[in-house]
Amino acid sequence: MAKDYSDTKIEYKKDFDGGFPLYHFKVYSDVTEFAKISGHRFVSMVNSQNIFANDLQILLGFIKRQPPVVSDYIEAGNILEQPVIDLATEVYSCKDVETFSFEDLENGTDDFHFIRDFEYTDENGERVTGEIKTFSNKKKVKWNGKQPIVNLDWWLQTRLEVEILKDVGGNGRVFFYYVPSTMRNAVVKGRPYHLKLKDFYASEYIEKYPWGAPEPMVEHHFGDEGFSSFKDLMEYALERREEMMTRYEDEKGEFYYVTASPRYPWFNKFDHVKNFIDEVSEYIETKEVDEL
Repeated sequence: MAKDYSDTKIEYKKDFDGGFPLYHFKVYSDVTEFAKISGHRFVSMVNSQNIFANDLQILLGFIKRQPPVVSDYIEAGNILEQPVIDLATEVYSCKDVETFSFEDLENGTDDFHFIRDFEYTDENGERVTGEIKTFSNKKKVKWNGKQPIVNLDWWLQTRLEVEILKDVGGNGRVFFYYVPSTMRNAVVKGRPYHLKLKDFYASEYIEKYPWGAPEPMVEHHFGDEGFSSFKDLMEYALERREEMMTRYEDEKGEFYYVTASPRYPWFNKFDHVKNFIDEVSEYIETKEVDEL
C-alpha cells in the first residue's frame, strides 16, 4: 500500500546567501512525533563538511514523511551487502558471523538507533561491529597512495554503533568495496558478476573511547568547530534535533522550519536541494512562494 503524505504540505522560498542559493522551508504537518536519530541522520546532522547536506530531507525523515529514494546505486549496494560480508569473512577470518535486520533497532537508546550489518569474532576473540559500504566514485574516499582512507561519514556511523554497543576499548570496522559502473549494471540486471580482491578494503579498527575523552578523529575533523570527543558530536546532534522539533504557527497552521543550501560553485549545473524538492513534490504538495 502506498504511503499517505496528505497530512503534510511544504512551502518554500529561495533567495541567496554569500552567492549561494538558500532555500527556506515551512513544513506544515499534523505529525508531532519525531523518530530517533538513526545512523544516517546522525551523520547528516553532525558532518558540516558534507556539501550535500539537506535539512529538509533530515526533517522529513524525522517525521517519517520522506518519500522513498530508489536508485541503481542503492539497489546494487543492497544486493552486494551479503556477498561483501562473505568476502570479509574469508579475507579476515571472521568467526561466528551474525547479520541483522529491523529487530536491531531495539538495541539503540531512547534517542539513537541503527541497524548493524554484521557482528563477528576476530582473531583476538573480540566481538567486532562490521559495517559494509559500497561506492562507485573513487573520490568518495581519500587515498594515501593506493591505500584508501575510510570515508568520514562511514566512520561516524560505525563509531555511533560502537558507542552504544561496546564497552570502552571495543571496536568496529568498515569494509568497503569499489563497484564500477559495469559491475553495478550487472548486479542490478541480474547478470553474472564476481568480486575482486583488489577492489575490497577495510578500515582500521574504530575504537570506543571513554565518555567525553578527546579522540584524534574527532579533533582532526571537528576541532575547528569546538568538538573534541564523540560525546560532543552526540550532544550536538540532540541539540539540532531539538531545534528541528520546534513548531511554529501562522494563519495557515502549525509548521516546522528549516533551511538548506548547496554550498558549491557549480550549483547552476547541479542543485541537490532543488532536485530533492522536485522528487518530494511527486508525493507531498509543494509550493514555491514569494514570501514565507
